[in-house]
Amino acid sequence: MKKWLLYCPAFLLCFVLGVAAHFVWHPNDPVSLCEISAHPQRYAGKLVRIRALVSRDVTVGSPFRLDPMVAAFTACNATEEWPATILDLDEEQSTLIQPNTHVWQDRESNEISYVSDAVVAGSFDPHDDGITRCLTPRYELRNAKLEHVISTTAVSAEKTVAWVKSKSQ
Repeated sequence: MKKWLLYCPAFLLCFVLGVAAHFVWHPNDPVSLCEISAHPQRYAGKLVRIRALVSRDVTVGSPFRLDPMVAAFTACNATEEWPATILDLDEEQSTLIQPNTHVWQDRESNEISYVSDAVVAGSFDPHDDGITRCLTPRYELRNAKLEHVISTTAVSAEKTVAWVKSKSQ
C-alpha cells in the first residue's frame, strides 16, 4: 500500500511535466490558411496565427482613393484552392512589407512582385454574410499583428504561380 502512495504522485508529476513540456515546445503553432479555409466556422471570431505568403499592393494614379491592401495567401497541396485573407494591419506594420506599386490602368507597370513569407496573428472573420467576394479575399484577420517576416522574394509575373505553388502547404 505504501508503494502506491509513492507511485501515484510520481505518475501525476511526470504527467504534468509532460503536458507542460508540450506547451513549451509547441507554443501556439501557426494554422495554415488551407486548414482555416476547410473549416472557417471553427475559427470564426478566434485569435489565430497563420504562416502565409503576404503581399502589399499600392495603386497610384487612380481617379478615386484606393487604400493599400495587404493580403495573405497560400496554395493548398491537397486541392487547387488558393485561400486568401485581408490583413488589417496598422500603418506602421504595413510598412514592414515591401510594396507592389501598380500604376492605374497600366498592365505593364509591375513586372516584379514582392512576396513575403510571414507569421501573422489576428482575429479571424470568415465574412459569411452571403456576399460573393470576387475581387477581394473572402476572409479577414482583424487587428492583425505581423509577428515575423521570414523572407521577402522578388518574383517575376510569369514565374509567380510556379513560385507560390513551390511554397504551398
